[in-house]
Amino acid sequence: MICNSSIEQWSESIYSLDDEKFFDIIRIYIGEVKTPYNKQRLIEQLASFVNNPGNQNNILALLDETDLKILNAICYIKNPTRDLIARFFENEYSVADVYSVISNLSSRLIIFSYKDKFSGRESYKINPFLWKKIENLINLKVLLNPEVVTSLSVDDAFSLSPVFLMAFVSFIKHFGCSCKSDGTLKKNDVNRLMTIFPEKQQCFQLLYNAFLNLNLIVETEKSSIVDDDRFRLFSELPEIFQYSLLCASSCSRFSREGLKKEAQLLLDFLSSVPESGFTRSTIVKLAFLSNPTTSADSFYAQSRFSQLLEMAKSQPESGSTGNSVQLLDRMIDSAIIFGLLSKKGVNEKGEAVYVSSLSSKSVHLASDGSLPKAVNVDSIFTVSIMPGLPLKALLPLADFLEVRNFGIVTEFEINRHSATLSFDNGMKPEKMFKLLSELVPYELPQNLQVSVTEWYNSYSSAMIYQGYVLKVTDNNIQFVENNPNIQRYIKEKLAEGIYLLNVPVTEKITAFIQDSGLDFMGQIKNSSYKTEKIPFPLLRNGNPVLLTQSTDPVQVSLAASRSILRQLKDELKKMDLTKNQMENLEYKINNRMILSVEQLHKVSIRTEILEAGGLDYAGKLHLLSAAQKEGDLVELQLPSANGSGEIFTVVGKVLGITKEIDNSIMRFSIEPGQDIQNFVVGQIAHIKRLRF
Repeated sequence: MICNSSIEQWSESIYSLDDEKFFDIIRIYIGEVKTPYNKQRLIEQLASFVNNPGNQNNILALLDETDLKILNAICYIKNPTRDLIARFFENEYSVADVYSVISNLSSRLIIFSYKDKFSGRESYKINPFLWKKIENLINLKVLLNPEVVTSLSVDDAFSLSPVFLMAFVSFIKHFGCSCKSDGTLKKNDVNRLMTIFPEKQQCFQLLYNAFLNLNLIVETEKSSIVDDDRFRLFSELPEIFQYSLLCASSCSRFSREGLKKEAQLLLDFLSSVPESGFTRSTIVKLAFLSNPTTSADSFYAQSRFSQLLEMAKSQPESGSTGNSVQLLDRMIDSAIIFGLLSKKGVNEKGEAVYVSSLSSKSVHLASDGSLPKAVNVDSIFTVSIMPGLPLKALLPLADFLEVRNFGIVTEFEINRHSATLSFDNGMKPEKMFKLLSELVPYELPQNLQVSVTEWYNSYSSAMIYQGYVLKVTDNNIQFVENNPNIQRYIKEKLAEGIYLLNVPVTEKITAFIQDSGLDFMGQIKNSSYKTEKIPFPLLRNGNPVLLTQSTDPVQVSLAASRSILRQLKDELKKMDLTKNQMENLEYKINNRMILSVEQLHKVSIRTEILEAGGLDYAGKLHLLSAAQKEGDLVELQLPSANGSGEIFTVVGKVLGITKEIDNSIMRFSIEPGQDIQNFVVGQIAHIKRLRF
């Protein structure tokens, strides 16, 4: 059933055309207009013409492959403006080609434009009288056609894993890691990382950025400190959520809401990649269509496709380069580097084809729900960890395991230095042995337990503390140790009645005094308080809503199109017309505005210049002046400035023409982006006026 509001929109769109364009349309499809006339009545006649079954069949028969792609884009893109459609096809068609097809589809009454009442943006819709016929041609596979892999990839496929993340955390804890002023990792750190993580340089640079942007690590003057509490919260997330957050935050720093939108967008479009795979350019389109908030308002007047595709991004924090980078391109690159998109092979054009690996991101528990025994400890204190353990179980091990080599089986080492670092964090030998015993299928080596215990005894024989110390008398010990408001501030019990408080010496201790109830204390007698961690944004599983169609798209019939065009041209030859009239009608036939022999005889022929080129300076000047007057878009073909003889094409609007003695200078606004340029009219190779 046709939506009445759409019919009203279409009628209003035709009615709002300026008189010259309005009567051009009427003359093409209805014939010469007789006076007096009623504009609304003429629109009703135009609607009857489009609603005629024979005309509708011919309209569909004359659609070509490019027409179908543009029509599908109009259906799937939210509020599809010319700019959005052109940028969606940036890697497939030029802006000039897309604008030309949109203009042609408008002149053929297949689509129409309407303006948003609030923003004034001009978007496109399918003609409501043709929707029932065109609906069968709308299929996502027209835009996102699954690939056929002609050669399978033999490369080793890397993918983020809990062991890899834990190994990188271990590296930061035990060796330190920091950046130069430009944000890249320092050379010494990179060299050491390369020995432990061969051929993963891009990965750990992105991962370090993600850790920083998620506040999992904090940079200091000399190195970085791992925030264990925040990492613990992160490790409790489902694995695919962890990787989605890492991938999004590796590109830029976002607000909490912005991070949620970007990470959710990544999950949605990755879950929509079919098993047959997509090329990278198709994945960019998929990501664009996956975003429910994509609209002209979000990306209007951006000058590049990648900037247009900065979907669901909130304003980045101060210092972020989010506004100037190719955000989505970078996020997809990160997904490839992190292994969320794995290379399946190449298609017949030699382009890489990628599939999503999200479904493989899960931990396999034993039948009783216990974790697999995936850790091996030998007598020389080498610890090997095999895949299968979740990040939550692995992170505590990073305190005392020093990473040595990452691979299918990743090797770590327990030594005096690594053990001492864990003691600094409050870990006792008993806890270390317990953590290992839960993941090792046999008893720990006796010499390891003896050595670690000796290291701890030596470590604890002399200790230096810094911070606030609370000392209470014997009669207040029970009150302090049983008071939860005091306990959350205590870092360590130094002796009976003496406690090291978890409050930085740089902060006031007023809050502790107020919470503790020890109001009888005097002034401080001349360590870090852990603030509550903000949880990570809540995500949902990817929703592959776009690939619900199982049928293949309807193929256009070139034979039917050729038959109609041949019939019309044969009839044209029989007509008694001047050369100009013949050329005018042939132009309309080639542009598929003439649908039947009956229309051919009724059409009102008006000689109109729509194209000019070569040495026809007067024709070019006349066409440009007319386009400026009517506000029409113009397609220009210009020689390259480097003298190579190559021709490039731009589309835009004529802003003004300055006539000089031997030539004229045209001021031109290039679409999309409205970049202003001056062109010498005589140097323009070809001009085409996009009339509608």
